Amino acid sequence: MTPPLTTIHQPKDELGELAIDVLIHRMADPGQKQQRVQLTPELVVRGSA
Repeated sequence: MTPPLTTIHQPKDELGELAIDVLIHRMADPGQKQQRVQLTPELVVRGSA
């Protein structure tokens, strides 16, 4: 594609690891409060920016 598009890189591996960790903790203690987890995406600037 011309120009190359600026995109956002999502940390998929880290997201998967955190999801499993949260799931395991929720299964161990179903009454615990819901927790908010936020990952920081990376802006990949290319030619369209």
